[in-house]
Amino acid sequence: MAREELNDAGLRAWNTRVRAEHYVHLGVTGILLLYIFQLHGVWAALAGLVLIPAVTSAVNIAILSSTGSLRLVRANRWGVLIILFILLALGSATVESVR
Repeated sequence: MAREELNDAGLRAWNTRVRAEHYVHLGVTGILLLYIFQLHGVWAALAGLVLIPAVTSAVNIAILSSTGSLRLVRANRWGVLIILFILLALGSATVESVR
């Protein structure tokens, strides 16, 4: 019985951590969409709202089908957002703002 309680406590701790990470990821995605809106407007932000999860899901499916690694899926979720932040920052830089 004690072993089941330990497993339940471990499962609850894991569930809490995953849920918190999900909300942090959702918040960062929202910040990215606001950044897109600021730079490019409403339609680009709406396109990002559809395309960011679609691209992430497509790459996650490819990762899971080839490797089955959940760690790579987790890294991919954050990697897509980081790459998009970098691409937006580099794309919005102009010669006048660099000087």
